[in-house]
Amino acid sequence: MLSHDPPPPSTPPHPPPPTQIAHITQASLRLSRLNRSAVAQEASALTVLHDHLGLTPSILRALAEREEQLLTVTSLQEDLERKKQGVHVLEEDAKQVFGGDKGRTRKLQTLQNDIAALEAALVSGEAEYEKVKQRNKEVCICCVCFWGLDDLITDGGGSVVFFFFLSSMCVCL
Repeated sequence: MLSHDPPPPSTPPHPPPPTQIAHITQASLRLSRLNRSAVAQEASALTVLHDHLGLTPSILRALAEREEQLLTVTSLQEDLERKKQGVHVLEEDAKQVFGGDKGRTRKLQTLQNDIAALEAALVSGEAEYEKVKQRNKEVCICCVCFWGLDDLITDGGGSVVFFFFLSSMCVCL
């Protein structure tokens, strides 16, 4: 049934002919050159993306700083309007009462002092907001130059409108 005959002796493979070796060598060389060219093109294409991603965090920080400063200015304006409204109400109440009310007068004086401090803080906040806005505008112009865009898109008011394609965010400076 089963034969215990030894397997026939294996013959060494015949070496390929020299012409086939030359063809294999040429094909290998062409493949190596093609691979090197593909890697160079890939590196060239990814350089722009790498630079873009390198600038993205600093741009986002700058825009967040601007948004924070705008929020500060807005909250100061709202607080100032609320205090002015309180002064107006106290003055109207004071007109209705003949004579003076020391508590109301003290409250009125405190509100007027608060208004003066808020107005100073508002002027300072608006100046800081303008500084941040100008800095952001300069950064955007640098980015436009860096990415090779020739012209800036502006709106009618002279503000630079620059589109960052980051998370579908459009920013107007």
